[in-house]
Amino acid sequence: PNGKVDRAKLPVPEIRPGKRYEAPKNSVEEKLVEISAEVFKTEPYSIGVNDNFFELGGHSLSATIVMSRIQHIFDVRLTLSDLFVHPFIRQLARYIDEALPHKSITIEPVEKKNYYPLSAAQKRMYISQQEDEEDITYNMPLVRLVIGNPDKERLAEIFHRLIQRHESFRTSFQMINGQLVQRIHDEVETKVFAELFSKSDPPETLKKFIRPFDLSNAPLLRVGLVKLAEEKYLLIIDMHHIISDGLSMKVFSEDFSALYTSQGEALPPLRLQ
Repeated sequence: PNGKVDRAKLPVPEIRPGKRYEAPKNSVEEKLVEISAEVFKTEPYSIGVNDNFFELGGHSLSATIVMSRIQHIFDVRLTLSDLFVHPFIRQLARYIDEALPHKSITIEPVEKKNYYPLSAAQKRMYISQQEDEEDITYNMPLVRLVIGNPDKERLAEIFHRLIQRHESFRTSFQMINGQLVQRIHDEVETKVFAELFSKSDPPETLKKFIRPFDLSNAPLLRVGLVKLAEEKYLLIIDMHHIISDGLSMKVFSEDFSALYTSQGEALPPLRLQ
């Protein structure tokens, strides 16, 4: 109805060997096929050296992941434009063979400070939010149907642990001496799971729930539960784009699932935030 593709009705993507399939012939080609298979979540035998990364379904986000993996494994410098120029695995393997060695620099955590600068994207979002405090353009809502009676206390505990695990959920934004800064709090008010609604019109409920955030007040996350019928609920999660993006949501979902199924076990500590 809104002109967008209803992805839920599409078949599950499947990559099959094409007519021009040719198996890798050396270790570099084998490793590139392995990396591509991991990114596309398919078997290595379904990808050959004559396959084009973007024809397989690659896009700028997956290209960035592949680029990072290649740089780390082969110790060569590779840019996103290089991947666009050499999209075939055989082409890319030749490029890697001929490239000059370039040792990747490991990212190290910065020292602990009271405040940290904002990225350019964060500054843009902050200024946009201040110009119109009622704007919800940068809200990132997520809605899931829950069948059964959810354990509210357990859900609240999981969100509390997620907030403690990820510094982004303990980050607030403010102006200090004329400079935009972000502050990471050791503790924040974690009563995010307080938005409980009785059975009502779901669109109206979402309209009430998805509202502007106060960027100076962490966490920039709220969670709601709507009872639609007996053993049928909507779990609504909303967070601000200034602390989250597409890749972050993937991490968030994986951590949520791991905590929900771990029966209280701790997740491995994070070296980088």
